[in-house]
Amino acid sequence: MKRKTIFTSILTIIMCLSLMVGGTFALSTSESKVNVAVTSAKVNVTATIDQSSLQTKKLYDTTYTSGKDNMFGGEAFFTNEGLTLSNVAEGDGVKFNIAIANESTIMVKYRTVISCINDDGLFAGLKVNIADKQSYNGKEYATDWETLEVGNTLEDVEVSIELPDGAGKQYEGKTCTITYYVQAIQGNAYTGPEAIITRYDEDKLPKNIPPLTTDMNGIPFPDNVPNPVDVEAAWTFTATDTEETVEESPYKNWVCDFVIECDQAVEYGELGLWGEYGGWEFAFGNPFALPEGQTLFMLTSVGMPQDYYNICTMVKEFDCGVFRGLEGEQMKGKTITVSLCLINLDYAGQLIYDVTGKTDIGQVTFDEMLQVMKKENWAGAIGTNVLIANQTSYTFN
Repeated sequence: MKRKTIFTSILTIIMCLSLMVGGTFALSTSESKVNVAVTSAKVNVTATIDQSSLQTKKLYDTTYTSGKDNMFGGEAFFTNEGLTLSNVAEGDGVKFNIAIANESTIMVKYRTVISCINDDGLFAGLKVNIADKQSYNGKEYATDWETLEVGNTLEDVEVSIELPDGAGKQYEGKTCTITYYVQAIQGNAYTGPEAIITRYDEDKLPKNIPPLTTDMNGIPFPDNVPNPVDVEAAWTFTATDTEETVEESPYKNWVCDFVIECDQAVEYGELGLWGEYGGWEFAFGNPFALPEGQTLFMLTSVGMPQDYYNICTMVKEFDCGVFRGLEGEQMKGKTITVSLCLINLDYAGQLIYDVTGKTDIGQVTFDEMLQVMKKENWAGAIGTNVLIANQTSYTFN
């Protein structure tokens, strides 16, 4: 029989699930998340751990045994934070049930998800199973979408997580944080592939890019943009809809754009934006102050708004990045949020008319477009005419 090493690091899983190998595995009983595309309070599906369902196992066990004391090196116990598994060895595992309550007043679609949100190499070594039916895209495990009628009850969802035999020392000291949640949307919502944002490889961040010198109306930017520029942080938008699936997407003809905002006011010369789209690369320093609550639609700002269909069938991906202007030291401690948004084109046209009184977007000036892009003007449409397909943040050091 092989000897197995008990890892000394920590495995944490919270529900939100947080993970660290060999140390602590925690599962909290937070309320389930609701898809950002749904704002109706009538969609309400919650999840809790059934503590009595806890089972554990050790190496060479062929089945799980009820209770928390059946691991070789691991110890399982419940705390205010949820379920904790410490001192995990290869072959140790836990199995438990998630009780799902449906309090929705309309028909919903739901699925259960385990998603990795922070990882330094552990998540790939874990064996995860949800209800014996799941998909895995390298970042998260998810069950199929299922329809749930008003008043219907749900069977518990069985979850197991194991550090398998042969995991090896490459996982010693590794950590990851994952979240478990039930995702619920209204029953007639689209559940096809979604767009994603991934962080640029630090070694591939663009360098020595000459910035644009004028805005979309040909007006020169203020003389406070370094030339050339080095991008500090960037994200890639990849459309996961294919040429076939986008034909069925209700967002097929919606405008697709990166939306940028900051938690504090940005003054002239502090922040610049970079983008790459279909082989066309551009960069520009902020040609205006960005007050708190003001947003910038990147492609729209340079006169290149594109519909989601073209992104999926032609461009495939486009990128957004940030760099510091000549006053970039003032960005320290400020956090920008980058959202990938899909926007109903009919709604966008109506909003432009409501703010500017113009029906021809070609007649809209840059300053007028900035007024349209104030968050107070469009935030109320999130979930109906504005879909946040993904979102990420970056804090300047």
